[in-house]
Amino acid sequence: MVLALLALAGCTTVGEARIVSSRPNTALPADQGTAAPTTPTTGDPNADPPDASTEDASSDDASTDRASRALVDIALEDVMDLGGIAPITDDDALLAAATADVDRWAHETLRDVFGLDDGMLTGGIHAGHPDRDDPIPGCGEDETDYRDLTEYVALYCRGDDFIAFDAGAAGLLGSLVAEHGPLTVAVVIAHEYGHAIQDRIGALDRRLPTVVTEQQADCLAGAWLGQTAAGGSTLVRTGTDAVRAGLIALINVRDPIGVATMTPGGHGTAFDRVGAFQEGFAGGAAACAPLLDEPRDLMPNEFTSLDDYLRAGNAPYDCAGDPDPECAPSWEFLGADLDEFWSLALGRAVALTPAPVIGDIAAGCADATVIDAVIAVCAADGTVRFDERAIRPLYDEIGDFTLGYLLGAAWVEHAIGPPTRDEDDTVRTLRRDCLTGVWVADITTGIRRDPQRISTVVTSPGDLDEAITTLITLDDSTGPDAFDRIAAFRSGVLAGPDACA
Repeated sequence: MVLALLALAGCTTVGEARIVSSRPNTALPADQGTAAPTTPTTGDPNADPPDASTEDASSDDASTDRASRALVDIALEDVMDLGGIAPITDDDALLAAATADVDRWAHETLRDVFGLDDGMLTGGIHAGHPDRDDPIPGCGEDETDYRDLTEYVALYCRGDDFIAFDAGAAGLLGSLVAEHGPLTVAVVIAHEYGHAIQDRIGALDRRLPTVVTEQQADCLAGAWLGQTAAGGSTLVRTGTDAVRAGLIALINVRDPIGVATMTPGGHGTAFDRVGAFQEGFAGGAAACAPLLDEPRDLMPNEFTSLDDYLRAGNAPYDCAGDPDPECAPSWEFLGADLDEFWSLALGRAVALTPAPVIGDIAAGCADATVIDAVIAVCAADGTVRFDERAIRPLYDEIGDFTLGYLLGAAWVEHAIGPPTRDEDDTVRTLRRDCLTGVWVADITTGIRRDPQRISTVVTSPGDLDEAITTLITLDDSTGPDAFDRIAAFRSGVLAGPDACA
């Protein structure tokens, strides 16, 4: 199941300097999927999902909770070297304030969490661009070729102590900025500042797997965004738009499917990277400090069969044109597995019939429960109807577990029964996402698998990434935001049903 073009690369030695980069190692197997639509852990999975839109008492308008804004007027050229290019985003003032705040936060974190009163980035921050007047500083050499920087996306250079990032409109970061705003760059810069912190505390001199230092850097980026979202900065206020941008950035820069998590240069799946980010967001930089010595558990990302590898982890949607005589439409084998799982979990027979629908998914069903506007449970006739016009494009673009996640949520709705009169909609949604994660864990790790299970359905590399990408793609403003829903889903995957109570 594929959706990532990128994961984060490791460290490349260049002379005495060393690059810590935000691009997958090109030596790693190439992912065969597409980019995300532009649209087990050591943390506490039982903690309440953090509120990504918290505003302090100084907020002048609660309606701005979703929108980030600069609180001071700072020129972008005062916080980074633009090399003669300007502007680089549609809101350079916001990016400037956020960048200044990352620097402030990093210095305070180094002092308060790691006990070092040290300055940050003697070499500064450099925006790379094909039209720059000045060369991009080199890491152990005279200069960095812009074409190389497009491969890195962003980098921290040890020794010369600088950050550089691709500010060109045609690159991955440029496309994310165009779709999700300038705070995407700020989150990437915060991640690279995490590596600068690691350099100062000696972490980059240790023989640690790349994914371990990358998980901590993701956590630190989340810690910066969490403190600004909570009103902890006098320079910038970040809302849920910034949180969404951060999540999408991590989804787009993850390891290709099939790459073992401990492979040199590996940075983890989107599921893992988002988890580290959320841990920092909720717990602050102090929660990130132990991650080098107590690494977070990671989800598997390797193919276990040749057939799965040849299909790039994706099952055929409806078997059209598939020569396998035993091929079953995706919704049929997923539905059969969900029937078995919930029959055993509930101690009673569960038998729902999934059905693709062209048109109104709730038509003719007075008691239909609609989920994310694209799938509905009809208790009256025991069907789960999904909008094929909406889901098939997502299936083709994101991967096959788009449908897996949505069917899983539908079976949970049936399992927990109709809502009570006084039941909170937000609580129910988060509980549903959490219990969907419980089923996903069963077919991923099998750690808590019922010994009576017969089904052989298992997830493929990338499936959990596809689940969270589907969730964030279908997210709207009417219920709990994607950040909280992903946190609930991850809790179910990692901690089991007790986390969903």
